[in-house]
Amino acid sequence: DRRLKTVKAAPTDRTAIKASQDRVVDANKRRKNVQDALKELDDKQKARLSNKRPPLPVFLKQAGLSITVQQFYLGSAAFGIVVGLVAFILGAGLLPSLGVLFAGALEHMYRPALAGFFNRRDHRTDSSAVPGTGEAG
Repeated sequence: DRRLKTVKAAPTDRTAIKASQDRVVDANKRRKNVQDALKELDDKQKARLSNKRPPLPVFLKQAGLSITVQQFYLGSAAFGIVVGLVAFILGAGLLPSLGVLFAGALEHMYRPALAGFFNRRDHRTDSSAVPGTGEAG
């Protein structure tokens, strides 16, 4: 009796069976697409977070510089003044010299390029500074 009800309840029409299978396949495809999209978003977020620059005090410490942020800003201002004066003395005119002065003084906004230079140079000359190389300099 129970078996007879099960057989009667089962879809016998081939189109109904095919439609049911298609729905399952479509659901699996949608699930896979959502998983792929979420994985892509997660990878992008991880990449964005890993490319985030550290704050200036941390950056200066990583570069091996023993100066404070205030000293760095004062050095940047002094550098801008010197470069602006040199441009003015070389005959660049007042307006271009002021532009060079501000560009030189505000270079700290783009992080200390000199500190990055020294950091790269240290790694090239002393391979023992690179963890995991095991080579002596």
